[in-house]
Amino acid sequence: MEMTAALDLARIGKSTWLGLSTSSTTGVDYLHDALRRYPREDFAPDFCQKLGMFFYEREDYDRAGEEFTRVLEQYGDAPEAVLALYMLGRTSERKHERMSTFDTVDYDVRPLKDARRHYERFLEEADRMRKLPEPAKKWVDGILSTVKEQLGAVYERMLRKQLKTAEYYDWRGLPWSAEPFYIAILRDEASFRKVLPSFPVTKPAQRARVRLTELSRQ
Repeated sequence: MEMTAALDLARIGKSTWLGLSTSSTTGVDYLHDALRRYPREDFAPDFCQKLGMFFYEREDYDRAGEEFTRVLEQYGDAPEAVLALYMLGRTSERKHERMSTFDTVDYDVRPLKDARRHYERFLEEADRMRKLPEPAKKWVDGILSTVKEQLGAVYERMLRKQLKTAEYYDWRGLPWSAEPFYIAILRDEASFRKVLPSFPVTKPAQRARVRLTELSRQ
């Protein structure tokens, strides 16, 4: 009841002293305190996961990631670990989407790499997670195809990022600076296909092959 009340308070908010706005801080603090006092109750992982979703829905991706990570670290043997690992991938993707609004060459690619790492870990640990208490198996089987789709999308974005960088150097008249990025595209695509055998030949890879052939003739 304490955890439910704290989460409800976080969602509704508490009026500030001027009464002009509301804050979720008090409810979040209460829930964190309850989780510290009752860390091993059967329902504790669920409330920790729900708190992560609370921040995710508010687009506070840093704090959402902290809560999902807490689920994995403190409740790795609970079924909620399945949801937390998937949501870490989604959270990293959303952070990347926010940062790449203008789709420039120099935006930070680290959230995209994090998303890749979390999705690949999900695939690697799927069999182990199916053996966690119910409903872990149902969740794994229900999410697995989505994870593969999201991972394929992440792979393609990473290749597009490499291609943008390569084409930038070509545009600057520096083809030999562009060459390593074209090579990396082909290397990465081959690596991605080892994880996802169905990963298709992409436009960045096709462009890289053509451009490397042109550079070899110069």
